[in-house]
Amino acid sequence: MRSPLSVTFYLAVLGASLSSCHNSAAVAGSVILPAVKLEAPSTITPTATLTVNVTLSPGSCTSFDRIDIRRTASEIRLTAWGVFQGALPCVPPQPLLETVQLGPPFPASFMVTVVQPQGAGADLSAAVRVQ
Repeated sequence: MRSPLSVTFYLAVLGASLSSCHNSAAVAGSVILPAVKLEAPSTITPTATLTVNVTLSPGSCTSFDRIDIRRTASEIRLTAWGVFQGALPCVPPQPLLETVQLGPPFPASFMVTVVQPQGAGADLSAAVRVQ
């Protein structure tokens, strides 16, 4: 028979290992929304705010949730997330325009990329230069 202390330790280790595998984006019903259009300026000034417009095409049973932003030295990567609301009744899908604004600093040139869900084609990208 195991002591209560060893059982408690086992449950704590099991819980910690399971929580370390958790991906915050993998919440039940979360899906990457496809983008049909990306609008970004080709040039901006060093002190300007970058304004990017992304036209999304959520499915008829999917609602917009958020856009995650990941900045690296050469890229600003946008991922649009939605929540699958379940099966019928669903409304006809409508294009959805989302605007993202980012402040400096920016590298001399970089790419703005919108991640597409698997099977939706290539990611959308636009090159931006800072002058």
